[in-house]
Amino acid sequence: MAIVGDDNVYQLVGNRFIAYLRDNDFQVSKLNFGGEASPQAVQKAIDEKAFPIGGLDLERLQGDLTLRVSAGGEKFFPIGEQDAEMTLPQEIIYSDRRAVVTRCLNWRDSARYGVNPSTKEVLFIIENANPERNADYQQAIVLLQKRLQDYLKLSTTVQVLDQEHPQVEL
Repeated sequence: MAIVGDDNVYQLVGNRFIAYLRDNDFQVSKLNFGGEASPQAVQKAIDEKAFPIGGLDLERLQGDLTLRVSAGGEKFFPIGEQDAEMTLPQEIIYSDRRAVVTRCLNWRDSARYGVNPSTKEVLFIIENANPERNADYQQAIVLLQKRLQDYLKLSTTVQVLDQEHPQVEL
């Protein structure tokens, strides 16, 4: 399985730095919602630096995860919503061979791919659209890894997808 950046994405939005943090021993039971070891505590790592982050259940993906430009009109099932939404023309999305996984880059996640009690392998995505903030971005990645280790005992590896590295093997 790979994460692939379509050439059209880079033509539309320029170079983006997208880090993928993967843990092979993820257990939702490690999450203590509302406590010190909560997803909210981990989220603070990103809130402090203002970078979008999302988590996907890798076992639910079918085929490669592709970062691409939507033609519009593709169904998307967002977390917390009853009805499907349609992607907009020229919207940047992640998709697998079955469906749209995220919209607006990584701002809107699909309920179909969300982390749940049966998740065993999780992929965290953190994005930076502004090359001038690369130092903050690198700090946010390190802080996220530290929080995942400290609060959830998750050891992660980091891979970066950008114009120079348009494919990442998982």
